[in-house]
Amino acid sequence: MLRSFLDYHPRRSPGSDDGLSDEELRRQSMPASTLSLLGLVRHLAEVERTRFRRVINAEDIPLVFSDTGDFQVAYDASGSSRTEAFAAWQAEVEHSRRIERDAESLDVIAISAPGTRRVAGAW
Repeated sequence: MLRSFLDYHPRRSPGSDDGLSDEELRRQSMPASTLSLLGLVRHLAEVERTRFRRVINAEDIPLVFSDTGDFQVAYDASGSSRTEAFAAWQAEVEHSRRIERDAESLDVIAISAPGTRRVAGAW
């Protein structure tokens, strides 16, 4: 069931095949918001990397879009393109699937950061 869920999302990503231009994908959802479809795709790349590579696989790597650990940087898609955002996200999806395929079990509990929340591999 988890594998089906994980495989579903890469095919249903926002803006992946709807013909929107980079400018349209960068457009904010509301005037006061910084969220755009492209920012959401960048956020998805950070979620994949953090959940699977940094937490479950315990890799000591930076975020995709921020060397300082600032998760909010992903939402700023003002200088981003469809190609860059989707390539980053797809690369992280591939890493995640490799980790999932190679895992003995997804019945793992990982700590997302010392003293913080526990993360279940199988959710």
